[in-house]
Amino acid sequence: MKRLSAAVLALAALIATPLAKASAQPNEPARLVFQVATMLACAEKVIQCQVLDVSREELSSDLIYYRALIKVGSGDSDVIALNHVVLERRRGVQARTVGSLFFIHGSAGQFRMLLVVPHGGNGLAVFLGKHNIDMWGIDLRNVQIPADAVQLPNAHDWNLGLQINDVRLGTRIARWVRALTGQGIDRIILGGHSAGATVGFAVVNAEATVPKLQRDIAGFIPMDMVYKLPSWATDQIQTSCARATASKSANDAGTYLSSNLATIAMAKLAQSDPNGVSPSNPSLTNQQYMLKTASALQFWPAYPFHRWAVVSDESGVPSEGTYTTTKDIADMLASSPPYPIPNAFIADMFAVSCPTMDTPYDDNLGEVKVPVLYVGQAGGFGAFGEYALDLLGSGDVTKLMIQFRPETDATHDWGHMEAYSAEQAQQLIWEPMLKWIVDHQPH
Repeated sequence: MKRLSAAVLALAALIATPLAKASAQPNEPARLVFQVATMLACAEKVIQCQVLDVSREELSSDLIYYRALIKVGSGDSDVIALNHVVLERRRGVQARTVGSLFFIHGSAGQFRMLLVVPHGGNGLAVFLGKHNIDMWGIDLRNVQIPADAVQLPNAHDWNLGLQINDVRLGTRIARWVRALTGQGIDRIILGGHSAGATVGFAVVNAEATVPKLQRDIAGFIPMDMVYKLPSWATDQIQTSCARATASKSANDAGTYLSSNLATIAMAKLAQSDPNGVSPSNPSLTNQQYMLKTASALQFWPAYPFHRWAVVSDESGVPSEGTYTTTKDIADMLASSPPYPIPNAFIADMFAVSCPTMDTPYDDNLGEVKVPVLYVGQAGGFGAFGEYALDLLGSGDVTKLMIQFRPETDATHDWGHMEAYSAEQAQQLIWEPMLKWIVDHQPH
C-alpha cells in the first residue's frame, strides 16, 4: 500500500497554516484547515474524500462549534460529520488545550443531541470545551440522512467494520487539524456511548496489532455498553444472539434502516402541547406519553435498561423525570437523528457478545494496552458492561458506576442516557471524566 512519507505530510501541514490565516473570508480558515487535514488523512488511508461543508457556531463568546461534512464514498449518503468544540483566543486562533477527546454517539443519537443540547445548550461538550479540552466527535453516516429522504440509501454494508474505518479516518483527520492549529499531533482519547462504545471497543481492538505510527488512540472511555459477556450470563447471551440474528435477517431481506420519525414527532408534541391528548394513547397527555416511552424497558428481563428514569403515580402515569428534567428529555428526543444506526451495524454489535457467532472485532482485546475509564449506569446495562474490561491487556482501568437504588429496583435507577442530561451529571460524571482526560493525555 502506497503511503505519503512523514516528511511530505509535515511539509503539507506547514504550508496549510499560513494559507488558512491569510484568508479574508470569516469561515474560510476552518474550511482550509479541514480540507488540508482531510487530504492528508485520506492520502494515508488511500481513499477518496471530499470536504463538502464546514459550519461555525458560537456557543459562547470564545467557545466555537465547528461541523465538517466529509464525503467518504461514492454514494450520496456516504458522508460523515466531524464535530469540533474548542476555545478560541480570537477568531480562527485556538487556545492551547490541555487535553483532547473524540466521541462516538450511540444508536439513535448524534453529537449535538448528546453533548450540546442538554442543560439548555450546556452539555458535556460545552463543559469540557470550557475547561480547555479539545472536544471532537463523529456523526456516523446514518445521521446525515434527511428526514424527508425520498429514497433511503442502500446501507446493506454499513456494518461495524465500516464504522471502524470511518472513526479511524475521523481520528486521523482530527489529529491533523490539531497539528495545523498548533495543538500538536499527539494521539487522542477515544470515547463512546452505547453503540458508540461498541465502535470504540472495535477500534482499539483493530489498532492493537497495527504499527504504532498508524494508531491514533491514547486512551478509551466506553460508556454503558455490553461488549462481551461471561459464560454464566445465559439470559444476556440469549438476548444478544437473538438480536444479532433478527437484525441480520432484516438486513438480508432488504430492510437496512429503521425510522425514528415517530419518536421525534412525539417529543415535539410534548414540547409544543404538553397537556394535549396524545394521538398515540388518548388516556395520556403528550408529555405523559413521551415520558412513558422514554422510560420504557427495552431489554427486560435481561437488563434493567431504560433511557431515563421517571416519577410515576400508583397507576403508572408518569409526571416528570427522576434525575433529568422533563424539558431535557423532550429536547434530546426531539433532536434525535431521523434514522438510527443500520441493521448491518446492529447485527455485528450484538454478534460480538454472542459466543456462537464468530467476529473479528474481539480478536485482539488482550493486546489493548491503552488506559480505560468505564462509565456505567445501574439503570442501563449495569455491571454487565464491566466484563469486557477484564479481557483487555491494559494495566490502567478505572470503573465509575452510577447507582442510587438497590439492585432489586434497578429499573427505576439512573438510566442509560442520564450521563448527559441528569442534573447531577456534572458532579458525578463530567468532573471525574475531565480529571481523567487531563491526567491521561500523552506527553
